[in-house]
Amino acid sequence: MPSQDIENQVQKGDGATWWCKLLAKAVGVIAAIVCLIFAISNFITFHITCLAAGIIMVFISAILILFEAPICCMFFERTKSISDWLDRRKYWHKGLFYIIISIIPVILCPGFSTFIGCICPFATGVIYGLMSLGKKADRGEMLTNAEGNNFTKFENQGD
Repeated sequence: MPSQDIENQVQKGDGATWWCKLLAKAVGVIAAIVCLIFAISNFITFHITCLAAGIIMVFISAILILFEAPICCMFFERTKSISDWLDRRKYWHKGLFYIIISIIPVILCPGFSTFIGCICPFATGVIYGLMSLGKKADRGEMLTNAEGNNFTKFENQGD
């Protein structure tokens, strides 16, 4: 039964346009590259917390590449199953995950390179969060709702 529910959700559509999905994936891949570049600059430090933030940023970039561009990790056997599982998740799950993992290094080492390196994965999370809001109503439906006379009374309301 649960697999049929998932298939029905995929068939109905998720309300996101193809270009929005492509934009989220592209920003995710660019975010992985930027995060990795700025993580390397965190390795040249004498503070253990900044070194830990750099290591976490490397893991963030690996996760972003694995989730957003699984073709780059085809040498792992489980890449296809992880990608399929992740594609069935809701957009707000992905967005919240990306936002949370991008905040952790900034808390550990609040520096310029950490902030710039983590702002791109954060932006990817924001894009997925915006995609979870769904499709905007068409003009006619918005005008009908704006008129305000399309509401019906509940059964327990008096005349």
